Formats: sequence, C-alpha cells, structure tokens
Amino acid sequence: MNEILFVTNIEMKKTSGIYKKIVSQCKALSRMKKCTLICKKDGKIFNVIFYKGQWFKEISTNKPGNIRELLKHSKEMIESLPIEILYFRLTLKPTFRQVKLFKFARENGIKVIYEIPTFPFFFEQVNSSNRKLLTLLKMIFDKIIFLQSKRYIDCIPVILSNSEIKKEKKFFEITNGVCSNNLPINYKRNSLNDSINFLGVGTLISYHGYDKLIKSIYQYKQKENKIKIIFHIVGDGPEIGMLKRLALSLDLTNEIKFYGPLHGEELNKVFEIADAGIGALSLYKRHADIDTTLKVVEYLVRGIPVITSGHLNEKVNKDFYIEVENDSSVFDLRKVLEFLREFRSKDRDCEITFLRDLYNWDNIMEKIVNGNEFNQ
Repeated sequence: MNEILFVTNIEMKKTSGIYKKIVSQCKALSRMKKCTLICKKDGKIFNVIFYKGQWFKEISTNKPGNIRELLKHSKEMIESLPIEILYFRLTLKPTFRQVKLFKFARENGIKVIYEIPTFPFFFEQVNSSNRKLLTLLKMIFDKIIFLQSKRYIDCIPVILSNSEIKKEKKFFEITNGVCSNNLPINYKRNSLNDSINFLGVGTLISYHGYDKLIKSIYQYKQKENKIKIIFHIVGDGPEIGMLKRLALSLDLTNEIKFYGPLHGEELNKVFEIADAGIGALSLYKRHADIDTTLKVVEYLVRGIPVITSGHLNEKVNKDFYIEVENDSSVFDLRKVLEFLREFRSKDRDCEITFLRDLYNWDNIMEKIVNGNEFNQ
C-alpha cells in the first residue's frame, strides 16, 4: 500500500488549534491512503499513524525534537516505508537539510507537497519581532532555502492573505477547513431580539481587532442603545489584558464577557447563542485584506454570519458576511444590525450545505492530492 508521510515541526498539544487542524488534515488524507504524521511530543519526535479516517496508532521515540533530527527521521521513514507522497508543512526554521530531504524524495519517485499555511507571512514576523534587522536577515535566508526547495516540490498548497499578491508557479490556493460533519448548525431564522450576541473565538492577537468592536459597542450604546449588544470572547492570548482593561474603562463589563479557553460541549454552548461571529477586524496590521482565520470557517459552516475587515473565499455568498473598514476606526453597528436582519429573513439551508462542502477537509485535501495543478 502506498502511503503519505506528513511532516510538521509542531508540538502535540490537544488544546492547540494548529495541532487540531493538522490532525484533521491527516484524517482526511488517510481516507485516501494510509498517513503517518511526524511531529513532536514533550520535546521528542512523535509518530501518529492514521488509517481510514481514524487515529490508528501512535509511536513515541527518544529522538530530540529539533529540526535536524526531524528531517533525519523523515528520511529514515521514507527509506523504510512505501511512501508515495511527502507532505511537508512549512517550518519557521528552514535549512539546507530540508532541500536535501526534498531532493532525496524526488530521486526516489516520491511527490513532494509543501504547505504554506499563510502567505505572505513576512510582515507578521517582522512586526512581531523585537529584533527586526535579524528577522529581516533570517527571512532573506529563508527565501534562499525556499527557492532551492522549490526545484523539488510538485505542489505548494497556500492560504493567501493578500489579494494583491501574485501567485507563484506551483502555488495551489486553498482555504482553512474543518471536519464539518462533526459540527452542528446554529443558523437562526427569525427577527432580532432585544439583545444580540457577538462571538469571538481564538488566540487573541492584535490583528483580530477586538478592541475595535468594543469601542464600536461603546459608541452604539452612547448614540443608539435600542438593542443590547453582548460580545462573548473565548480564548486567551497577548491582547487579553488590554481588552479587559478597555472594557472596564468604558464601563462595558456587562456587555463584554471573557470566558478563557473553552472546548467541546462548553464551546458548543457558546456557539449556540451566537448571532454573529467575529473574524479579524484589523487585518491591516498584518498587511492583509483576506480573512484566512480558522474561526471564520467555523462560523460559516455552522450557519453563523461573519463580521470581518477582509474578503472571504469568492465562492462564499456575500450575504453571509459584512466587511467593516480595514483600519483602526470604529464602525457603525447600526449597519451590522441591518445586515443581520436581512440575513435572518431568508432560508439558508442550501447555502449552508454548500459551505460545509466547500470547507470540508476531505474535499480540500482530495483536491490537493488529486487536483489538476498537482498533476501538471
């Protein structure tokens, strides 16, 4: 049986969104071919075998989880297993050993897929770095590695975050996905109540722009205040302290509710009360104009309309989202409420079914492996 080897330089943490995403991808791949994931657990290299869409077997090792050992272990796996496809997820520490691994794979008749989770990502790295010059030099080195690696890559699945970026040769544009069959539908078809619930989920970082919404709620409360607006924030991250202080300073502690990280049924209960999902409201901070966040996908497949500062996939009906200004300014919530009234006035069953297919990992990964771009 021909197999897929999925290599990623991440730590296995069952509460990590990135880890959950990769597990979902591997399950989807394993419905086509047996898939082995190489990652890290407790600082050691760790293997997970997926078969027919299920977590089948895990294998611990005593090998240190550094990039050198990760690449060496990947080569050993290629030598010992009937690997047909090497699926390699971009690391933040590319080296020339990576180029050698890709070259070795191609010389052995193995197709190489190199996923870039978000592109371009350099603005985000520079802006978040305290040593901008060193970061810039590192990125120049990374570009050299990428160009060398590209010679041996068959397909580059990429999630584009800026509509002005020209797709490079071998790029295959994808979106984030979910296992939509496992998620309930939370669509509400009725008139707006006296209170509206906004939901924001994820790691709280600056380009999510939740401060904009908090300030917009304050503005609405001062000028209009016909409908009570409650903003439910689920998650943690660098911005959490600032957001709590902002809510307190604007006397919005009854309107802004902080839950911390939630999972499973606890998270589903918050989704059930959501009238709208909050995407990234300050994409300009990462020089982006496309909202690629996973939470937006989750909102859509559940039938929850989205508020964002960016574009979504061109196949998404624009009735499902409203774009606010992609800058630091507050926005008029009266327009958002009117958008919600219109959204909830119609039956959306067919559109929700379409979105659940569009963002299903099974369909996305099948297109990557068997798509026309890959076979060119």
